[in-house]
Amino acid sequence: MTAENFMDALGRIDLKYVDEAEKYRRARKTRPALRAFAVAACLGLIIYAGARSLMAQAAPEPTPDANLPLIEADTAWLTDGQGSFALRLRDFSEYSFGSPWSADMELSALPVFKNPVEYAPVEQNRAALSWDEAAMRGRLFTLAASLGMDAGEDGIVRALDSDGALWSLSLSGGGVNIEVLRDLSARVDFETPLELPVDFGRDSLRESYEAAGEYFAEHYAARFGIENPRWSVSGGDYKYDGVTQRYSLRVYEAGENGAESLVNYCFGGLTLIPGEDGGLSSIRLEPVAAESLGNYPLISLEEATELVLNGGELPNTLSTLRAEDIAGVTLVYHVGMYDEYYMPYYCFAFVEREPFYTETLPEGFTGYSLYYVPAVSGEYLSSVWDGGGN
Repeated sequence: MTAENFMDALGRIDLKYVDEAEKYRRARKTRPALRAFAVAACLGLIIYAGARSLMAQAAPEPTPDANLPLIEADTAWLTDGQGSFALRLRDFSEYSFGSPWSADMELSALPVFKNPVEYAPVEQNRAALSWDEAAMRGRLFTLAASLGMDAGEDGIVRALDSDGALWSLSLSGGGVNIEVLRDLSARVDFETPLELPVDFGRDSLRESYEAAGEYFAEHYAARFGIENPRWSVSGGDYKYDGVTQRYSLRVYEAGENGAESLVNYCFGGLTLIPGEDGGLSSIRLEPVAAESLGNYPLISLEEATELVLNGGELPNTLSTLRAEDIAGVTLVYHVGMYDEYYMPYYCFAFVEREPFYTETLPEGFTGYSLYYVPAVSGEYLSSVWDGGGN
């Protein structure tokens, strides 16, 4: 399937799926429409139809809501994730987190979302207890419609996990396979990678990824419900060979303010995956943020820095972290399979000093490890994070 054929297929939208998907839409502030269409949006499964009114000015940043519930944050993942040796670079300036957040945003609040899947505690092997199969079907059918696939209920393939719980729903046809997982993330795989008029391969340069993002945003993004697209290239760290750099490309909806852009980047965006020999092999649709608990107040970057430096001995570290070793920081949502809530975190990159890691680096390279600090104010967490991750 060529890119031209794919674009033609995306234009053949069967409106019989619109009512199905409309049940799962989320209300959003209106924006000017690029064109009239009806397809599933990646964030919240929004169906756009017809022209929208132009906002007079950008919406204000969110402010903390009143009467917010206490979050019983499961920070067990921090024990294994903190201090993970993640990056090898000649210089940190080669790396990009990709997130639209910047320190000068000074966000005072961000929404916290509930995981659409409920899991048993770790003592019960994290078995899935409940999920929204109707929402999974809604996303599956709207994606099928946007790809021009004439599919019905009888074509759905159900996949179960090892405990017998529903894992995913999928549809196939015309060289395309669509799979929607129970967390409402999705994946579109092409039997033959789509040819793009730019170099887009696993070993392509950052400039090529930028060109691929620009091309996809212009030609395809609206068909996935992204009408004001922005693209972001993250990565830049080197593989073990010390020669090839790794990048990731995401296309998402530009928000009306910094907070909305950050949420749109972390939820519902499209991650474009190249094939082994180039071309667009797959599109991964990030999980949707379906149920918000409200806008929670955030700690400042300065407070987060104080926590990460003086919060006690962090897991999997053998020495105290030093301010001079902070190479970079970003603000992102952690979206883990077993997270009960999707919360924002400050992610710090520190120069790695542990010889076990540094001795394996190629000459001229520096290693960096990542540490996460909850960005939600401690008064709203069931236990204030003390650097221990427990």
